[in-house]
Amino acid sequence: MALAQLTRRLALYSLDTNRWADGIVSPHGYQHIERFSLRGTIPVWSFAVADALLEKRVWMQQGANTTYVQYTLRRATQPLKLTFKAMVNYHDYHSDTQSNGWQMSVEEVEQGICVTAYWCCHCI
Repeated sequence: MALAQLTRRLALYSLDTNRWADGIVSPHGYQHIERFSLRGTIPVWSFAVADALLEKRVWMQQGANTTYVQYTLRRATQPLKLTFKAMVNYHDYHSDTQSNGWQMSVEEVEQGICVTAYWCCHCI
């Protein structure tokens, strides 16, 4: 399974940026990046939106076909709503996707969700 895009919004602010084929850049989520760093081998983005500071980390589990994305609200004067839309796909890189009515499984796990492409994947 491949995560093609993870659209994120913090309250009313988009944290995404796309450069389209015609050269247009939209939305402008990059404007909210306050800092980028590496903590060891893990990339860390810090987004500043209004008075909030949101940290994003991305890493993969060694030896597994698993990617983790972690968000931590470091600062805010009130609770904020973080929403996601995930565009995922399941196929090898040599073929096209054909759904034939197939649905992915999405289940809640402690402090997150697990998207399973087919029965032999495991949530961690």
